[in-house]
Amino acid sequence: MKKSSRELSIIAYYLSEYDMDAVVALGYKSRNEAFKQISISLDHDNNYLKLRRDEFDSLPTSKSTRRGWANRPAIDDVVELAEQLHQVSFETLTNLVQAIMKSYEIIPSTDITADYGTSELNEEELENLINHSDTSASIKLKLSEVRYRSYNPAIIKYLKIIYKNQCQICGRNPFPEISNTICEAHHIEYFSTSQNNSASNIIILCPNHHRLIHLYNPLFHREKLEYQYPDGQSHKVQLNIHLS
Repeated sequence: MKKSSRELSIIAYYLSEYDMDAVVALGYKSRNEAFKQISISLDHDNNYLKLRRDEFDSLPTSKSTRRGWANRPAIDDVVELAEQLHQVSFETLTNLVQAIMKSYEIIPSTDITADYGTSELNEEELENLINHSDTSASIKLKLSEVRYRSYNPAIIKYLKIIYKNQCQICGRNPFPEISNTICEAHHIEYFSTSQNNSASNIIILCPNHHRLIHLYNPLFHREKLEYQYPDGQSHKVQLNIHLS
């Protein structure tokens, strides 16, 4: 599977569920324009996105009135992803898809939420602010007089939902009996220096693994999906839907 196939599947689900509302929200005038540009930009055939959307159309839970590939059973990955995304709101899913497209430089940014900037805070202090911000509202933290970069908290909320509040490294939800999650978002390339808040730069971690990574600053090997520590030990990502 090409590295962008997972992102394209998320976009395909979005277009299947919300059709022209999704097309317009992404800045396109027609379905075909969206299918072609997004597919090619993510290094696939220009019809790939439409075909994947048709797979989501045929699922029993789909809101689509199109039959899609009704005569062909959907692959397991399509069924699983649809189940995970079914509870995500249109607004949150729109924010995530826009973030994916922004990370591939497909369309200009249309950020609608909080503004963050560089500051004298270290990475751990900055992530504490990010993880404990109110994700239901727009928040502006004035961290710098010099430079600002938009930050969208809905992306983190989405990722915690699809991973069911489980750590991507150990696979555990520290306290499954409580309704609130204590798992946190960690920026693979530190946000304080990269200011990259795209979904592809975020991993969901339990507090133990989050603290461990900040303590030892291991190198993340994206092709292997694992953190390698200075002493040679490593932690591999066990749960993965959005990283590639």
